[in-house]
Amino acid sequence: MNFKATKLAGISLLLALTTISHVHSQDVHFSQFDRANLSVNPALVASGEQSMRYSIQVKNQWKEGLGLPYATKQASFEQKINACNKDAKHKFSYGFNLINDNAGDSRINLNKVSTALAYTYQYVEEISFSIGLTGAFNNRSFDISNLTWPEFWNDLGFVDYNSETQENFSNYAINYGSIGAGFNFYGKQSKTFNDDGTASRQGRSSINFGVGVFNINKPELNFYDSNNNISPIELGVRYSIYMIPIIEAGDNLDLKFKVFSQFQNTYFESVLNGGFIYHFNQNNKGTPFSLGFSIGARIWSLDNDPSLVTNEKKKPVDSYIPEITASFKNWDFGFSFDITKSNFELPTNRRGGPEFFLRKNIFNCIQVPPYKPNCRIF
Repeated sequence: MNFKATKLAGISLLLALTTISHVHSQDVHFSQFDRANLSVNPALVASGEQSMRYSIQVKNQWKEGLGLPYATKQASFEQKINACNKDAKHKFSYGFNLINDNAGDSRINLNKVSTALAYTYQYVEEISFSIGLTGAFNNRSFDISNLTWPEFWNDLGFVDYNSETQENFSNYAINYGSIGAGFNFYGKQSKTFNDDGTASRQGRSSINFGVGVFNINKPELNFYDSNNNISPIELGVRYSIYMIPIIEAGDNLDLKFKVFSQFQNTYFESVLNGGFIYHFNQNNKGTPFSLGFSIGARIWSLDNDPSLVTNEKKKPVDSYIPEITASFKNWDFGFSFDITKSNFELPTNRRGGPEFFLRKNIFNCIQVPPYKPNCRIF
């Protein structure tokens, strides 16, 4: 395997691990964060070898222990503008993303429609730099009809659901806009060569490293009107930092590591993941496909918020996350399951919840030996 690529992957992973200790997240998140490109970094839109792709991702959490579990769904479309021009130094891509997130009995709901545009500078064939911009329209709402308030309890210790609550909001739904930006570095292993000097295939080692910044405009949220004299809440800037090195360890075996951290205001969250990918039928003896397995852990912290300090010792590991992935023809599939290990494990019986991912890849430009683009009309 290419030594430079191995060294680059190792150094990058070390940088990501040291970065985690310095960042403190909220908002929509996925355990398979490397599949949620537009939610992590707009510079990742349409990254990779595909000309375009369609993706869906669904996550359910804490079905056991909550009356109404948490559910997050997203769908996205990404496309390169000049995909078949392999010699171009300057490349553009765009994408669209739809997100729906529901949380608990109060039905805290987020509907989000976003678009992203990315510019990529191809420094050399193996190295590229990308920047991206994103804009989103957001709708947040909630419903208190299924909640129980202290005023509902009478002197006999029973709940009177006909009692009135003092929680009177002017609005139960608000709209706001948000903008974000990001940067990504991508490096890949050089092609391998035969003894006669001809290229045999593209090496599989690669590295992605980037930073995404969201809510740059710091939108203000207020469910009360101006007559209540209640100040709006400023939505904090959300930062995401990630590192994804893939190391070609053999003819059919890759090692893959994923490190992701995001922080917003006082809340920090990080996902660490490591595993392998095994490739079948790599020598044109059948349809190529691959299977992968990894295990990860989510770490979180609220320690720097004095208002949330309790006498109960908080467990730093929120959950363990086994993950299975598969690629067949032009399809990618992923399944993971969060096993809750935080203080929330008792009411949920350690069942965090499953997450599914499905993506259709479209290659309008096929690399045919000796690696000349063959452009097809889609």
